[in-house]
Parts: sequence; structure tokens; C-alpha cells
Amino acid sequence: VTCEKDATSLNLLASQVAVAIGRVNMINDRVAQERYQESLKLSKSIQMGMLSTAFPRFTQGSIIDLFAYIQPARDVGGDFYDFFHLDEKTLLIAIGDVSGKGVPAALFMVVVKTLLRAIAKQHQFPDQMMGALNPELCRDNDAMMFVTLFIATLDLDTKQLKYSYGGHNRPVYLSNYGEVSLLPGDPGKALGILDEATFSMRSEEHTSEL
Repeated sequence: VTCEKDATSLNLLASQVAVAIGRVNMINDRVAQERYQESLKLSKSIQMGMLSTAFPRFTQGSIIDLFAYIQPARDVGGDFYDFFHLDEKTLLIAIGDVSGKGVPAALFMVVVKTLLRAIAKQHQFPDQMMGALNPELCRDNDAMMFVTLFIATLDLDTKQLKYSYGGHNRPVYLSNYGEVSLLPGDPGKALGILDEATFSMRSEEHTSEL
């Protein structure tokens, strides 16, 4: 009888312990999920806070009308864009996509944009900018992250567009006649993978929409 009582008590205790462990696991899962959601919020804040929003418009005396919008497929993506003047008559436009998601991708995006702005001032052509940026992204890249990039410079006087691909998708070009096509050129190699990668440049005369 005593053995039966002991066995019953042990079974009851085991059941209670199992329930307690289950509750602890549920709490741990909930805390981990909340931390993950906070991480996503931080990543999104970093990503969106780094995107330029002061778009030049015709109404402000600019000869171009520039606008960009990003809507990540998930809470946080690796997509980004940037634009800034290299000088009074040259506008640089960059479109990129960082590998991965979450905080690492958002932080790597910050690195790419910061380096690009610093390097662009030292070089005249987009392919030179790619060539200078790539080794910097390869250096100490233990996480093996990379970025696909499209860099273009627009001469505001001649309307000449010079551009270079770094493994990025070809942009869509809309002509004055409503014809839609992909901007010519070989997509090339992504940045941050091989420090000896080379990049080419193309030049086009454009008076339509990109």
C-alpha cells in the first residue's frame, strides 16, 4: 500500500513538474518572440531612418523630378536607395539590396551607404566608385554579407547618365513614347564577396523616366 501511495505521489509530482516546465518554456518562447519583434522594430527604424526623403522636385527649380518609396515584403528588408549631389551639376543615384534580414542587414546597409558617400566624392565615374567600395566591404567581413548595387551619375547639363552594376537587377526604363524596357548592361558581381572583382560602366542619353 505504501509503495502504491509513493508511486501515486511521484506520478502527481512528475505531472506538476511537467506542467511547470511547460509553462517556463512558454514564457521563454514568449520572451524570445518579444525580443525578436523589438529587434525587427529597431532594424526597421535604422533602415527607414537612413533613407533620403528630401526629393528634388520641378516646383523647387530642379530640372529633374525624383521620388523613391520602399515597402519591405517583411518587417525589415535589405533594400535601400540614396541620392546626393557630387557637385553643382552632377547627381548620384544608388539603389541596393543587402543580403539577409534583421539588425545585421540594417547595420550593413548603414556601412554601405556611409562608405559610398565618402568614396563617391573621391571618384568621377560609377565603376570607379564600385571598385573602391568593394574591397572595403570585403575587409573583415566575417559574417560574409554582401550587397547588390546600382550606381548612376546624371549630368544635369547634358542629361547624360553614366552607370555601373554591382550584381543588381537592371532598372526599368520608360521612354517618352511610353515604351518600357530594361536599362542595358551586364548585372555583374555583388559587392563584399571578392575583393578583386572588377566593374564596368555604360553611358546613355536619357530625357525620359527611370
